[in-house]
Amino acid sequence: MKKKIKITKKADLEVKVRQPKILIVGIGGGGNSIVSELSKGLKKANFAAANTDSQALRSVAKGVRRFQFGQDLTRGLGCGMDRNLGEKCARSEKEKIVKIFHGADLIVLISCLGGGTGSGAAPEFVKIARDLHIPIFGIFTLPFKFEGEKKLHVAKLALSKLAQNLNIYSVIPNERIFNIIDKKTPFQAAFSAVNKILIENLKGVIEMIYLPGLINIDFADLRAILEDRGRLAFFNTIESKGESRAEDISKKICHNPLLLYSFLSSGNKETSNSNGNEYFSGEKVLFNIFAGEDLLMQEAEKISRAITDFSRRAKIIFGISQDKDYNGKIKVVLLMAGSVLKAENRQKPKMLEGSVDKPADKKEKPKKIRIKRKSPKSKKTFRPARKEKKTEEPSPVKVKIEDKPRRTALDIKKNSEEVEEKILEEEKKWDIPAFLRRKREDGFYN
Repeated sequence: MKKKIKITKKADLEVKVRQPKILIVGIGGGGNSIVSELSKGLKKANFAAANTDSQALRSVAKGVRRFQFGQDLTRGLGCGMDRNLGEKCARSEKEKIVKIFHGADLIVLISCLGGGTGSGAAPEFVKIARDLHIPIFGIFTLPFKFEGEKKLHVAKLALSKLAQNLNIYSVIPNERIFNIIDKKTPFQAAFSAVNKILIENLKGVIEMIYLPGLINIDFADLRAILEDRGRLAFFNTIESKGESRAEDISKKICHNPLLLYSFLSSGNKETSNSNGNEYFSGEKVLFNIFAGEDLLMQEAEKISRAITDFSRRAKIIFGISQDKDYNGKIKVVLLMAGSVLKAENRQKPKMLEGSVDKPADKKEKPKKIRIKRKSPKSKKTFRPARKEKKTEEPSPVKVKIEDKPRRTALDIKKNSEEVEEKILEEEKKWDIPAFLRRKREDGFYN
């Protein structure tokens, strides 16, 4: 009897690709409200809200995992402004936090610093993630100035602790809200506007990983940006349509009005804070261009140049994704990791040899001509004449004349031969070029 051959289906031959798991965690009341709104607009990500206040957790949106911790210490009433209490609450629930982080490939941790839960517990959550070797991207807000200096001081202390264990992090001062709203914007709508910008930026980063592209960016590329620790992150997403869409994106992509360190303008200028004492130096850059089939090569080149001109020394990874949904428009997602340097140590990028292009903001300064001025005759300094010392005539020296031995003919011949050899050596020296002769004298050619 003939053996039956089992025919396998195409579906059985297909290799199953594991999608990276991204977990977005909000800690404290402010972080919970941001995560709740993000969960409504973001897909392909998991969400969790952690808090010591049981009442605040009730208002979290559906689909967000709720995690109450430190109940034995706070009785579910929160930490108030006590960051030490928030730290103790997180430490007491370490095993539960490990379970929440289990299986995650990337953690995006969001918290509003200044309160007890966010400022105290967030650093402990980050330490646990670090011990599990999970890369972490932190997004934090700083309190308004009218909330008092004490709250701002607590927020800055927490941020210094967080930065040590985070891979990359971004800081959003609440004062920057006034850059994107007008005077008539209601309080709730103002915070919602901030959340919308965060949704667009995080959505763009997730799409970079999941959507296939003409020049593809995968999760390994994102991990390359997250390799180091304590790096400041700049991120932005800009979408535009029309004839001048590429030019519009080139001007806006390097400016995020919410971040603490934001670009001053497009081109070669770097980012700086409001005081101008520090600036952001990009070291690793990841950006992706989303467009339809109508994307022109010139448009892609113009957008890429606007980003690369800013960070010429950075390592750059870029991708291009084409989809019918983007016909007539272009969207660019930018993620950059770097560090903050003082303006005193700032070094201007050197132009490459043979390059024709020069920075637009750099003007050639006229060469300074130094004129040597002769001092006037009237200002001559006269020194008093030295007194001539009377020179005494040297006393006659008595020389003892010793009887020299008479030289033989052989001695005279030897002496003459030695003199001839010395003369020949001197003649040979002058036949050698000057630069070789010096080396000879130094011992290189002995």
